[in-house]
Amino acid sequence: MARFKLTSARIKAFDCPIDTKQVFLWDSEVKGLAVRATKTAKSFIYQTVFNGRTLRMTIGSVGAWSIDEQRGMDNEVLAHGARNEARRLQTIIDQGDDPRELKEQKKAATITKAAKAQVKGQPALVAWQAYIAARCSKPTEKHKVWSERHANDHRGMVAEGGKIITRGRRIGAPAEQQEGILRQLLSMPLKDITRPRVEAWFNKELTSRPRRATLALTVLGAFFNWCKTHNEYAAEVAGNPCQDLKKRLQAPTEKTDVLQREQLALWFKYVRQIGNPTTAAFLQCLLLTGARRNELATLKWADVDFEWATLHLHDKVDAEGRTIPATPYVLSLLADLKRRATAKVVGIHGAPLAP
Repeated sequence: MARFKLTSARIKAFDCPIDTKQVFLWDSEVKGLAVRATKTAKSFIYQTVFNGRTLRMTIGSVGAWSIDEQRGMDNEVLAHGARNEARRLQTIIDQGDDPRELKEQKKAATITKAAKAQVKGQPALVAWQAYIAARCSKPTEKHKVWSERHANDHRGMVAEGGKIITRGRRIGAPAEQQEGILRQLLSMPLKDITRPRVEAWFNKELTSRPRRATLALTVLGAFFNWCKTHNEYAAEVAGNPCQDLKKRLQAPTEKTDVLQREQLALWFKYVRQIGNPTTAAFLQCLLLTGARRNELATLKWADVDFEWATLHLHDKVDAEGRTIPATPYVLSLLADLKRRATAKVVGIHGAPLAP
């Protein structure tokens, strides 16, 4: 392999032949340093052996780098020298390190630093959206991938509120969507969500919606645990402000708004008198299957197996859903809807069952 002292003139005159993919002009002063020329570019490269294998790294374009370092009158660097860079790379290799790995580590550190600077001062809602996206994209050792319904529950906790509810509104419920229970808290930067603030928020919410507050506190604690394991957010989180409040979690109180056995006959009598057959069937199926309201509202005909008497429900947590048995009476209600032809969805508002 011929070697020549690399000079500006020699590098300028060095070109890649038309019928060749690439050619090298090796330096005689620094072993492993060369100019690589292709049909479209010329650059300095350094090649050596590391752990028994050939290692080749691109230093940079000959337009951006000089063969030797060039300095101006005030000693400022006008152009970095390829020979100095080749010697630096060999020093790293002599110490047993791979310069490519060090370069990637430096690049990752720069990206992390930029991400931290971007996160600083941002509302925690930004991290909350990243948390949802991460949980929906890939599973971890402890967690499955979230279903869309489970993700929507988390999005609902930070909903802006004020949206007019046109479907699914319970009797006596507000006509406008409530602001998400965590909206105000997560509108602050992560570093400002301290234990006293979380405690004050929790005490306030306990008076109006204790069940929702208990769930939200658990969810918030999981969110902060996630933030602590991600470099871009860890610096903004001193600890988990929810951890000390676990002992104050209130066990769900016994529900009293339930039908008694003696009330069932009267309940069925009046439900069957409802003018909308879809609504009547929906309410009866809810009671008889124990399904969640949204699970039954999104039921499709493909999920109903009349032959084997089962219903496949799309679970809010498990993306694969679950299959439950259906009684002959439930199947008769659904079969009646299917015979009506115009009904496609079993929904509380008469929306049709999707085919």
